[in-house]
Amino acid sequence: MSISESILTHLDASNARAEGATEGPWQVVTDEHPHYLGNKHTERRIFTTWSHPQLKAPVGIVNLSTGLGAVKGGHARQMVYIKGNDAAFIAASRTELPRANEAIRVLVDAISVAPHLSDCKYKAPCWRSELEEAADTCECTCWKAEVLTRAHAILTGAQ
Repeated sequence: MSISESILTHLDASNARAEGATEGPWQVVTDEHPHYLGNKHTERRIFTTWSHPQLKAPVGIVNLSTGLGAVKGGHARQMVYIKGNDAAFIAASRTELPRANEAIRVLVDAISVAPHLSDCKYKAPCWRSELEEAADTCECTCWKAEVLTRAHAILTGAQ
């Protein structure tokens, strides 16, 4: 697998998690609840910014729910509920977003300070065809091979 294909594979997996999560955009709703010591409890909840057609209100992403007790007639169980796809999306974003941002920063930096392409034996746009096939073994000093390699290392966590 070429470096470009590997980067696209990571991006496809990230997009699949996003597509599997509840439709966005999402919002954080914050409420404060005073208590008897004079301070406040802060409650933060995640909802969609759009209203569900049946609920006529935003959809909760992270919700409180009540489940049956362990024994019949016993106390109900209070739980936090989040759909599995939403939980996977939120958990993965903690790693994926910083990596994606850093990879984008590498690409933007490389583009903004790119050396003159006259030194590259592949000539522009070498990154679209020949370089993708030769990126792992490129013998020229083409800056694009280095940029692809760095972006790949960042996205895969191999830096």
